[in-house]
Amino acid sequence: MAAVERYHKILFGLEYLPYRNMITEIYTDELKHGSKWNYLYAVNCSCCMPQGDTGNHSLQMKFTLEQLAQLNGQNGKPAYVAVNGIVYDVTNTPNWQGGQHFGLQAGKDFTAQFVNCHPNQYAILNILPRVGVLV
Repeated sequence: MAAVERYHKILFGLEYLPYRNMITEIYTDELKHGSKWNYLYAVNCSCCMPQGDTGNHSLQMKFTLEQLAQLNGQNGKPAYVAVNGIVYDVTNTPNWQGGQHFGLQAGKDFTAQFVNCHPNQYAILNILPRVGVLV
């Protein structure tokens, strides 16, 4: 994330449009890589695996609403949201900076809000890393 912050500062210091576009592409790539890294870390780190897990992750992590509420993007925690029973990592999604999106705070089930605001929901959900299911 330090690289993203650095590119963000550079972006606003540039006046020449082609250079701004180039930095925007680099910035976006960094955000995608960070999101993928968070996903891989969440499904593979031994400290995140349930006790007795052998590393076979055909079953994803399970979250209760209380556990999800702790992952709100604040105080260095990742930002997770649930939609239709699936938990997604929105930590490095530009629209969820600081765990907030149009007044909504991450760490909750936003099925109703998401369906009402995003008619083409699967186009958005398919690019977000899935980290688990809501139980």
